[in-house]
Amino acid sequence: DDDDDDDESSIMIDLRNLRQKLVGVIFDSAPAYYDGDAKIVRSAFRYVVSPTKNNEQNNHPLEITNSLNANVVKQRFRDFWSGLCQDPSNIPQLYVYSQCDKLAPADQLEELIECREEILGEGNVWRHLFLDSEHCSHLLKYPNEYDGLVRQFLSFCMSQIGGMCDDYENDFPVRARL
Repeated sequence: DDDDDDDESSIMIDLRNLRQKLVGVIFDSAPAYYDGDAKIVRSAFRYVVSPTKNNEQNNHPLEITNSLNANVVKQRFRDFWSGLCQDPSNIPQLYVYSQCDKLAPADQLEELIECREEILGEGNVWRHLFLDSEHCSHLLKYPNEYDGLVRQFLSFCMSQIGGMCDDYENDFPVRARL
């Protein structure tokens, strides 16, 4: 279909433009790792669906996960994970993760990080393992450590492109989108 080709072409152009503007990427409790267990998908909804008093809405994530084709989801995930591992983008990356995260298990992320280090070099791939903060809770549990880590990484990224970082701390306060 020509419309699909045009949409895909437009998406690729947008993606290329975005990559040219990126100076660094921070993966906080990400990417999630899916091993085919539907419980993982249900658990993920806990972080994106706000609780309500209406029981019908609370069953919504369960209905979605029950309707997924497990084989299709597994294959899409394998393609996604392989694409992350083999991505040739030369953009510094920071991985912030935890030993107790069930959605983004530390052992799986460490395999991905090692793969990224092979492509980008160790200096361009940063990692920080928290031992006991839950999924996406590092900033909440360790605000000073998290803040310092992100500032160091952003300063590194800016130095890679020749950016000036002298007053960076005052110009860009660290915030989390929770």
